Amino acid sequence: MHRRWHRTLALLAAAALALTACGGGSDDDGGGGSADAPVGDPVAGGTAKIGLVSEPRTLDPAFLGNNLTTNSLVGSALYGALFTQDPVTGDLSPAMAESLETTDGGTTYRMTLQEGLTFSDGSPLDAEAVRANWARAKDIGLRAPVLAVGLGLGDLRTVDAVTFEFTLNRPTPNFGGAITTSALNWIGAPAALTQGQAAFDANPIGAGPFVLESWTRGGELRLLRNDRYWDAPKPYLDGLTLSVANDAEQRYNALQSGATDAILNGSTQITARAEEAGFDIAAENRPNGGTEFLFNTTVAPFDDVRAREAVYKAIDLEAVSQAVFEGQATAPSSWFAESSPFYTGDHLPGPDPERAEELFAELAAEGKPVSFTIVTFPTPDSTGIAQSIQTQLSAYDDVTVEIDNRDFAGATGALTGKSHQAITAGVQFVDPEPQWWAHLHSESFSNYSGIEDAELDEALDAARAATDEAERRDAYQRVEERTAEIYPAVLIAETEEVVLTRDGRLQGVVISGAGTVLVDGMWLNQ
Repeated sequence: MHRRWHRTLALLAAAALALTACGGGSDDDGGGGSADAPVGDPVAGGTAKIGLVSEPRTLDPAFLGNNLTTNSLVGSALYGALFTQDPVTGDLSPAMAESLETTDGGTTYRMTLQEGLTFSDGSPLDAEAVRANWARAKDIGLRAPVLAVGLGLGDLRTVDAVTFEFTLNRPTPNFGGAITTSALNWIGAPAALTQGQAAFDANPIGAGPFVLESWTRGGELRLLRNDRYWDAPKPYLDGLTLSVANDAEQRYNALQSGATDAILNGSTQITARAEEAGFDIAAENRPNGGTEFLFNTTVAPFDDVRAREAVYKAIDLEAVSQAVFEGQATAPSSWFAESSPFYTGDHLPGPDPERAEELFAELAAEGKPVSFTIVTFPTPDSTGIAQSIQTQLSAYDDVTVEIDNRDFAGATGALTGKSHQAITAGVQFVDPEPQWWAHLHSESFSNYSGIEDAELDEALDAARAATDEAERRDAYQRVEERTAEIYPAVLIAETEEVVLTRDGRLQGVVISGAGTVLVDGMWLNQ
């Protein structure tokens, strides 16, 4: 089969995305401006002030997280994108790379770059630069987060200045989504990357729409327009000033006070309050997957499927939403949003207190009462979910739940090292490939639940290898149905992320893939 993606970008800009926002905010809340008001053509100039959810620990592209609540805005600002991806259909569109082809069903690929690409220092961004970055991605010694995808890469070969060929260890006909939703989409200058992390963080060299002016850790990250950017007349802004607040309330307060022009937000309750106050949604992201309560199936008590089922069926997701999200979160009934081409109905079971009570009693009678600790990340949502689950389970006999609140490094270490019994986490994707395979397959580096199930693996492998969309959809339905039988996780809430702005000030915001914030088309409506 021959596949070629070479389509016009099918993503909506902020003017269209903002139609869901409410107008007429109160002066006291600092909102205002109707989201459906006409905004006109992009205006060049100005520096946008944006509040981020998390600060990168390095600007090395291999270590940046590629979703809205991690570092995708920083990554796209400094490094641009090889491809972009429609966040609903999953279709790829060209950016710095003009095409991606496979002629053998997804084992061997050929990528063709745009002619004349350069990094911000004037050095060429060519096929060898892509090869060098992807070689780092698969380097086990580097142990960058992109390794979860990089381990699937086989041979990497430069054909000529604009042509890069690579193979995959497993045939993956839809590998384009693995590029757009990971750090494979960001290319740093190889010579600069060899200088070491400290030197690179002081002077990161990419080919994105902006370059680094200064970075005060724990303070502001200031970026300036890259005059060498390949897609002139973009970027429209002269600069970006980025600040960080892990707490959604703090970011919202900064937006209300005028300290920022826009904020990134993954809190459904903050979004609801902001809309009520008249703030605008500049862009929104509703990928598949969502917030999870993840079991470690390799250790007690959750190495016993009965314990997983008992906890799963004891949790009332509507009660979690009320306790944690002010009733604004959507309780999932499927791993896929109804807008997804992979949605085939509601496959996730709901609560069943009687069945939960029966299983808890059965396990206790065997001398195995359910006792476990929940590891949380230092966010209100993570700790709130754990507390809500702890409260709900306290109504049952023979169940003991503790909570271990950790910092980001500690919680991440527990997750990736599988040293947790249960943890609040999440997974989000547009096309299920590669994230869902990586999340659930027994051979995956990032299967943090440790689930190992032959039927599940078979369905995931069939979905990965299929080239017919109907076959893929059927295989992913089998995956959904199997997860509802073996309970690797509880899907707590759908992901609902937005970029909020005041008075329609930040325009041209685009979301690509599963949450990549594209910045080259942003402009200020002054």
